[in-house]
Amino acid sequence: MSRTTYQSLLDGKVYIGGIDAVETADAEHQIDAFFDLRGTRDGDVHEKSVYTPLTDGEEATSLQRAVQQMKEAVEAGEIIYMHCNTGRGRTGAAATALLLELGVASSVEEAEQMAKEARDVIDIRPNFREALQQLYK
Repeated sequence: MSRTTYQSLLDGKVYIGGIDAVETADAEHQIDAFFDLRGTRDGDVHEKSVYTPLTDGEEATSLQRAVQQMKEAVEAGEIIYMHCNTGRGRTGAAATALLLELGVASSVEEAEQMAKEARDVIDIRPNFREALQQLYK
């Protein structure tokens, strides 16, 4: 039995996971855009990749920029997939912020809990947790 290495954050609209599941998610859901949140990269992961790095030292600014692009895509009816390398840290921070931006959650804690319910390996690093608190107090 194979284990799904990505999950649905918002049914039929937003998927979250690691870099390893990009091709599978595309085959199964016809993803419109893959938001690559990695701080550094060595080329596009997919032809539909949108590089939106969450950068150490610029956590709040980079998080705000990436999430705004994802929000616009979702509101335009696109199916998106967000990923970093493992789908834990940066993906968790972006998923939390996107839930807040879309009005699905009303606090950082609620949004993070929802993201963890979707993908239990999420583990937001302290620097990105601080950025979330700063942006969504």
